[in-house]
Amino acid sequence: MRALAGSHRPWWTAYGFLLGLTSWLHEFAVLALAAHGLTLWWSRAERRSVRRWAIAGTAVVVGLLPLAVISAGQAEAQLGWLGRPSAGAWLLAAGLSAGAFVLCRLLVRTGRPGAPALTRVALPLLIAPVGLLMTASLVKPWYVDRYVLYGMTGLALPAGAALAWAAEESRRLATRARLLAHCLAAALAVAVLLPWSLQVRSPESRKDDVAAVARAVERRTHPGDGVLFMPSRRREWLLSYPEVRARLDDLALARPPGPSRTLQGTERDASAIRRALLSSDRVVALMDPAGQPLDPYAREEVKRRVLATRFQECERVRLHGAQVVVYVRRGAGPCR
Repeated sequence: MRALAGSHRPWWTAYGFLLGLTSWLHEFAVLALAAHGLTLWWSRAERRSVRRWAIAGTAVVVGLLPLAVISAGQAEAQLGWLGRPSAGAWLLAAGLSAGAFVLCRLLVRTGRPGAPALTRVALPLLIAPVGLLMTASLVKPWYVDRYVLYGMTGLALPAGAALAWAAEESRRLATRARLLAHCLAAALAVAVLLPWSLQVRSPESRKDDVAAVARAVERRTHPGDGVLFMPSRRREWLLSYPEVRARLDDLALARPPGPSRTLQGTERDASAIRRALLSSDRVVALMDPAGQPLDPYAREEVKRRVLATRFQECERVRLHGAQVVVYVRRGAGPCR
């Protein structure tokens, strides 16, 4: 806003540098450019300000291109597990946007100084990055709410201004009435925030329950059983439970994390995975829940194909964000 108010070059230079640095730290931060462009349009900014914003934005995009090119080549491996935004995600985004709009209208109607300018900054920042990424994810699923979490600043700004206005208004009340108002406000804040605070600390707040997966595997495996991670990134479920992992034969693993200098280790090629599977009588597969996209890689395809054609399913345990499935090779005896 200082760059917009004064249109001084040093402010626009600092703006471009900070946004460029932020975008290198997290590429989707570049979507804030769209929000700022909407703010300029809404504010009917001078041509000089628009021109300097465009120059700074172009420099940010050009500077980000090398990283974007590399990331595009890795996108399928890094983001291939994502599905398209759910109806719940769209409703949540719409609800937050509506709430921010109501707060902004309240501030404008009360005549708060700076409320129109705050509105022109907050609403585009809340709506544009999320909206763009969710819309793009209808074609190429790249949306995760935390990727554009910075957009929540667009809700925090009017919420903070509304709280400041309420605090100022309460000073006009008598002492007892002011004390009652403060108590009611505190009770309301606890009633709203406490359930969220408790929920975010529960296993249900995560996309999976790693502890439950480890317990299910421990109860259903015998020493020497084969274990298969489908897809391979689900190896992370047992990385925190080495005592459980040590009793199992990781059929697809070529090199563990340490020697391979990777987070989860490296896997064998598809033919080696097939041979390892066929040499095992009992396999426990750790899988994504039903309905998740299937990785199209040869290693993952051979896991699915061999289990479907050469093994029989004995037990399937559905957990939060995961499935543990026990297989026995056909002809190797009954399920046990």
